[in-house]
Amino acid sequence: MNNEMIEFLKSIGAVEEVEGGFKLTEAASDIVPEIVKQHEAQFNNDVFSLWMNDMLILDFDGEGDPIIDLSAITRDEEMQALLLTPQEQATLDMIIVQYDQRFDKKQ
Repeated sequence: MNNEMIEFLKSIGAVEEVEGGFKLTEAASDIVPEIVKQHEAQFNNDVFSLWMNDMLILDFDGEGDPIIDLSAITRDEEMQALLLTPQEQATLDMIIVQYDQRFDKKQ
């Protein structure tokens, strides 16, 4: 998405700024359902690729929901540059920020 699109989505309440970028709001599903579907599909594809490239560890809980964990090479920038597309790197950066925020809150 380009900056104009992000600004438009912010103006209608579909996107909000968070540390490290932007995220879709809960209202986005009602406001722009196609963008939400595209975002979810892209995220799922990126997570699958990150897992295939050993950047993430995926486990599944009893209900089949994925649990994402960081691998030994997740933060290795040389490996990221070697193995990942810019889109996958952006997704990994977002996952790392969320992971770090969650971990910091538990301490």
